[in-house]
Amino acid sequence: MLKFIVALVVALAVTEAVKLHPSKIKFARKQALTKRQAGTTCAENQFMCESGECILAEWACDTQADCSDGSDEKDCQCMCRGEHKFQCSNGKCVPTSFICDAFDDCGDGSDEVDCQSCPREGYVLCAGSTKCVHETWFCDGWAHCPGGYDEANCEPKRCNETTEFTCDNGECIPLIFRCDHGHDCDDASDEALCRTYPVT
Repeated sequence: MLKFIVALVVALAVTEAVKLHPSKIKFARKQALTKRQAGTTCAENQFMCESGECILAEWACDTQADCSDGSDEKDCQCMCRGEHKFQCSNGKCVPTSFICDAFDDCGDGSDEVDCQSCPREGYVLCAGSTKCVHETWFCDGWAHCPGGYDEANCEPKRCNETTEFTCDNGECIPLIFRCDHGHDCDDASDEALCRTYPVT
């Protein structure tokens, strides 16, 4: 019974971990299949790692190290194939649907270079850039585009006068942060004209 519970917990943990990205599913499946004793021979459809592990032959030279020693990616002259059709500058392969999706799936940013438009609904191309950001990130008070393009020409934000303090720079902070001896406004205006308290 204890073994069943442990197996169930492990299965649930793997299920949760792989929900993040389709490549994580492939990784979890690969990990399960590469566990084999050193010194064994591999089947005809398998590749033998220098460490003695056996992996599926199709995993060799796929730009993802599946052998614990990485020997399946040594001396490879291969291109991305199958569902992974885009080869990143660092050699990693990602699905073409990951290109210009506002996420650095390659790890080197090469899937987000030279984007002329943003293929995902709700994403906008930053001016003078190839970076895509979600449309709700415009005028949110945080610069997401190079040069702060997403924060330029925004209407001044109005603070809720009953719950927020309006800083001199237009920023809104909770009213309770006013005169609390901490600079909460970027311009420190929340501490200006406050009554001073003697230090005891």
